[in-house]
Amino acid sequence: MNVLVLRAQPAAAGTARVLARLGHQAVVAPLIVIGPAAARLARQLTETPHAAVIAASTNALDLLDAESRAAISGLKALVVGRRTEAAAAALGLDLAAPSFRTAAALAAALEAALRELAPKGPLLYLAGHDRKPEIEAALRRGAHRFTLAEVYAAKIVAKFPGAAVTALRQGDIDAALLGPLGCGLFPARRRGRDRGRGA
Repeated sequence: MNVLVLRAQPAAAGTARVLARLGHQAVVAPLIVIGPAAARLARQLTETPHAAVIAASTNALDLLDAESRAAISGLKALVVGRRTEAAAAALGLDLAAPSFRTAAALAAALEAALRELAPKGPLLYLAGHDRKPEIEAALRRGAHRFTLAEVYAAKIVAKFPGAAVTALRQGDIDAALLGPLGCGLFPARRRGRDRGRGA
């Protein structure tokens, strides 16, 4: 099966490897590209000392500038996902709990985690410009002091890679994948098959 992988990098490359192991051919064509939302966050992060960091995506840590990384090194952290956990450890963050599976899971456990952590200052929530609302809502619901720092943003790509355009024009795509494999595949209409069925 030829699968059009529309996820952003580096997730798209990982999905392509999984598809290959399953015997499928991946055509990687990210719909969006993820990059830094701000040139520098160091001033924002150092003007107010923070007690702990919350991050729901590895992008929130990987796309920090060097000064910002230094500013948060050594802080306690609550994170979502194993890749974010690894990125946090690489930055010298001290994980206050094992990584949560989803942002919703972190939000649900936030009150108990913060009681255990007992932060002495405001929290630093590192996030994307477009983000799920659960963590932010939980922080506001608990009346916790926090700084929201938008580290990264997603932009729609200007054009598809040539290989993807060719495959689409020739009707060589069987399905499209917008997210992780668990989200399911969207079947594609292949022109040759449609003609054969009288569609």
